[in-house]
Amino acid sequence: MIPLRFRPLLSLLIASTCFLGCRDEVPLGSWSKAPGDAGNTPPTLPECLASTGEPGPVTPGGPTTGVTVPYTDFDWPAPFASIEWEMRVEQEPTTDGTIWANQVAFADGSSALVALQARGGFQADPPSGPVVRTKMVQFWISGPPLEAELGDIQYPDARAYQTLQAGSSWWTIDARFDWVTCRAYRLRVEPDTIEPGRGVWYRGLVIDTETAVETLIGRILVPEASGGLTAPTTSFSNRIGWTPLIACADAEPVSVLFGTPLADGARPESLSRTHRFGDPLACADTRFTVFPDAVRQEVGFAE
Repeated sequence: MIPLRFRPLLSLLIASTCFLGCRDEVPLGSWSKAPGDAGNTPPTLPECLASTGEPGPVTPGGPTTGVTVPYTDFDWPAPFASIEWEMRVEQEPTTDGTIWANQVAFADGSSALVALQARGGFQADPPSGPVVRTKMVQFWISGPPLEAELGDIQYPDARAYQTLQAGSSWWTIDARFDWVTCRAYRLRVEPDTIEPGRGVWYRGLVIDTETAVETLIGRILVPEASGGLTAPTTSFSNRIGWTPLIACADAEPVSVLFGTPLADGARPESLSRTHRFGDPLACADTRFTVFPDAVRQEVGFAE
């Protein structure tokens, strides 16, 4: 049970009148095509550390010492119900932390994020509990949503918490998850059930493509006014700075492959893909390598 004090005001108002009587949920069924359906086969990721891609842009560097964040944006004109991305971490840090994230917008401007972390800061009892540096999977939605529930990974190895980040209120689900370097994982965001009078539960999942094990990260209740998912989506890599960078050479090299997303189980039509560097520019140690259906993002590399 999520403590009531963590719920936003709207949830409290609803809970005060019908918390016990308004919990009926309407299943939405499958929002992405079943495996084997036409159009459902995800684009194949290149092999780990494959050298066949086309070298892409390299950041020219900027005036500050820090990681220059690489972003890959995917855009298409039609809205959609579910979204999934395949990703393969090729090189992880030994001292730094790193997040590799996929982000998608709702029609009202709020966002959902699913990510893997290496040496992320897992805190079972935020905001003041002890922090463990470990591998993690994350599912976050801004807005704020109304409520959150843990999935297959339960406390103390997972937690749900409402927090303020980058000027927005987020429901956050973090879980310890021992992902494997060079293995492909599929991260998915999709609607689960409708809660009449309140909104739609969205769930985040991570699928191990080698073992076919599907793990429910958790569910987050989004108000009806959020309006469903829409392009563009963004995949990015960023350093978790447990210690500040004194020199650009201090950043540990990390690498990931992000695949082209599937919307409603199929590759979107009229899909465009662009790559950009975060502003402001910092160290000249970030680059892209482009593949037909994937992109490699490297941070902290040295030529």
